[in-house]
Amino acid sequence: MAAIQIRALDTRVASKLANREPTDVIVTDRMTVADAVAAILGNLGANQLSRLTLIMHGFGVLMEGNQAQGFNVSVPLPNQLNVSRASPNFSKIYGGYGLEFGRDNLSLDTVAPFARLKGKFTNGGLLVVFGCAAAGMGPDLGTIKGERLSGDGPRLLRQLVLLAGAPVRAADSLQQVTINWMLDSADRGPWTGRTFLFMPDGRQIDESKIPMSVY
Repeated sequence: MAAIQIRALDTRVASKLANREPTDVIVTDRMTVADAVAAILGNLGANQLSRLTLIMHGFGVLMEGNQAQGFNVSVPLPNQLNVSRASPNFSKIYGGYGLEFGRDNLSLDTVAPFARLKGKFTNGGLLVVFGCAAAGMGPDLGTIKGERLSGDGPRLLRQLVLLAGAPVRAADSLQQVTINWMLDSADRGPWTGRTFLFMPDGRQIDESKIPMSVY
């Protein structure tokens, strides 16, 4: 039994990555989260995970003042967003609204299949979520077209920790993509913004000052 690393890449990101690995799992737009977890387990076989990296886009909401223009709603911005009286001219993209991962995306409603990974990580194993503002916080927009839009990335990541049984690392800010136009390829840059480690015991450790690579 060996300890191996696996990356699960949403197809909308994977198509541009140049450094593909034999153990990569490509999550297509026809796959559910359950399908993606099954594919990870298939590539894992009898081995254990020293690191599982999920690479995808994160969903965000553009706020202009207290107005979410894309949804045509106005909401008060809570204190934890550090903006209590936003000017109408103040624009910011908030994250924490889930991640683009296959057909049904990764959210509190779809994260349950990751419980199949419990016991598959080595001692010291790590689950990395690399997507824009995965650990971000955004205003609660209420229920729109039957979907609850509450920007609470930490809540989703804590649930992922409990289900998978491994610490989860993620950042709270938009991430950078470096594009090579000559080679028609792209790759994720180093972490930007604050980076956190969510622990099984409930701790949320700020790792922002620790140099680290995404992979």
